[in-house]
Amino acid sequence: MRSTTSSDLQTRHVGEYAVAVFPPEVDLTNSEHIRIGLLWLLNHQVSGLIVDLSQCVFCDSSGVNALVRTRLRARALDIPLCLVLPKSGPVRTVCQITGLTRVFAVATGIHQAQAVLAGRPEAATTDLN
Repeated sequence: MRSTTSSDLQTRHVGEYAVAVFPPEVDLTNSEHIRIGLLWLLNHQVSGLIVDLSQCVFCDSSGVNALVRTRLRARALDIPLCLVLPKSGPVRTVCQITGLTRVFAVATGIHQAQAVLAGRPEAATTDLN
């Protein structure tokens, strides 16, 4: 498993999918680098992208924007995308309030996200706002 780190965004491959792990805090100081890293992954022909926010405890609107722009690019390239969110906490709340949990596939772990990307949508969590 090859791993790289670029401006606070850690990346690795799990099976056939790329996994991008958000840092504990995402704000204006690092969101642009994170967005660029996510788009780079998509532009290099990954078969699916898992964005892991499970260890992220703070994400402001610039981080939300990075996720939205990543989703738009993934859709344009027809690349499946899944967010890994903690079961509760401020980052999950931000994703619920901004509507991200309604437009992204959401899982609570990497294995569940792999199942979602493999076409088993019943493995996805249901958003119960």
